[in-house]
Amino acid sequence: MGNIAFAPLCCGLAMAFFLSTAYAEPSERQAIVDAMQAWERAVESGNYGLLEGFYMEDAIYYPNNSPPVVGRDAILERNRERGSASAVQITQKVDDIQIQNNWAVYSCLARISMPGSANSAESLRYVRVLLIMQKDKDGQWKILRDMDNATPETFQDTR
Repeated sequence: MGNIAFAPLCCGLAMAFFLSTAYAEPSERQAIVDAMQAWERAVESGNYGLLEGFYMEDAIYYPNNSPPVVGRDAILERNRERGSASAVQITQKVDDIQIQNNWAVYSCLARISMPGSANSAESLRYVRVLLIMQKDKDGQWKILRDMDNATPETFQDTR
């Protein structure tokens, strides 16, 4: 229950923290965009070894309509169990990136599609994503908290 209660607090604190964000170098913003594009390709490829490098060890994922998933290993295992790799295609449209020192808040609208099979049609959904990221000791931006919510929006709705 503690982690669930943390989700709204997490969002509120993140937004308040970054309202007074200091100027961040464009290269840092680009590094985050590049990291998230590389994350998309890692998910699509089904390369869980590569995907592991995008999460802090103590990351928490707050999926839509599901309990929190605590820890990098648990997040990767959930992805494996759900078969969310190799057939999925993800495209993110960045809304905002706020950076302060080694912390960042990243928000986007993501389009997630999975091809259908002989018995089912293609699955297409859009989610709003809010990430709290931290620059790790290796200088790479990694996901510390990941929250998504299903939305009826589409890319056409957000021109």
